[in-house]
Amino acid sequence: MTRNRNNSTVSFLDLMMNSLAGFICLFVFVFMMLIIKSKMKEETDKNIESAGLFVITVNWNDKSDDDVDTYVRDPAGNLVFFKSKEKGLMHLDRDDLGTKNDTLNEDGDEIAVKKNEERVIIRGIVPGEYIINVHMYAKNDWGPTPVTIKLVRLIGDDQEIFKNEVTFWNDDEEKTAFRFTLKADGSASNFNTLPRPLTPARI
Repeated sequence: MTRNRNNSTVSFLDLMMNSLAGFICLFVFVFMMLIIKSKMKEETDKNIESAGLFVITVNWNDKSDDDVDTYVRDPAGNLVFFKSKEKGLMHLDRDDLGTKNDTLNEDGDEIAVKKNEERVIIRGIVPGEYIINVHMYAKNDWGPTPVTIKLVRLIGDDQEIFKNEVTFWNDDEEKTAFRFTLKADGSASNFNTLPRPLTPARI
């Protein structure tokens, strides 16, 4: 009778120890996951910060051979475009030539990225008015070419602030997509499309 009681006590203690060990393992696992998640968030925040505060995107038909250029002027008079890709706190991420630079030959294999897009990154705040123009550098396709221009805030979840569309018919057309005022607190306002030339030949 005493032996059975001892066996029951030992079994109960074994069960308690196993349960405690399982709980400790679960606690350690959850704790490690929280640390990993926190580090991933820090890295994401750093990437967002390094990427910039705002991005101006310019998109047109992905199958188009047209070459559309982006011009952005900040309040200090700095002008970013394909011949001056970094000025002040802005830089042109990519000079898209239409379908001409959408492919890459690597070891005999053709890698294609069918996307016509230019991006200008605003990395810091210079308070005042920004002007965004688009210029039809080379009209290679027949018919109209609609171009969509957006201002997107990159802090936190990407947020579209403003969007406009212009249409080109001919070579060397230049249009003001929009202007806006950027305040010191990072807010954007006073959007308008009052024309102002920015291409060097027209300034």
